[in-house]
Formats: sequence, structure tokens, C-alpha cells
Amino acid sequence: DSSVIMSCTYKYPTGYKIKKTFWTKGPFINGEEAPDLSNDIEYSQRLQYLGNKQKNCTVNLNHVTQKDSHMYYFRFITDKPDGKWTGTPGVNLTVT
Repeated sequence: DSSVIMSCTYKYPTGYKIKKTFWTKGPFINGEEAPDLSNDIEYSQRLQYLGNKQKNCTVNLNHVTQKDSHMYYFRFITDKPDGKWTGTPGVNLTVT
């Protein structure tokens, strides 16, 4: 019944407006948008985004199990066609 908080901050270019912020996990398939974990049935009830649409992208994951050991990435989408970014290298969560 453990929880983990993954602290996170981000920056984006002046003149861009944040439209969507979310956490995802790889691997990524070329040409496909990364899935939002808050829409994933395995995470939707356990994932709580604590950030905002300015600088904070912290997330809390509840009821953590070994199955949650994975690489997680923060992603945001702006109002510009070229304005999609994924935070790398990401957060490697290891549950023992």
C-alpha cells in the first residue's frame, strides 16, 4: 500500500501556451501519440497529477506494486504545431 511522489519541473518557450500535461511510459511507437496514463485503466484510479500548467509536473502514484517498475516520462503539448515535448531521460521507478 505504498505511494511514490515523482517530483518534476519543466520549462517551455515564451509565446507558447500549455494545452495538455500528462505522464506516460515508453516505449514509444513512431508516429503515434504517447498514451496518457490517467486514461489507462491500470493507473487512472491511482495516479494523481499534482502539478500545474506552468512549471510543476509532480505526480503521485498510489498502491505501488512491483508491476509498476518502469520508465515514466512527463509530456506536454502546447498550442503550436511544433510544440510537443517529452521529458528525457525520464524517471526510472524500481519497486522492490
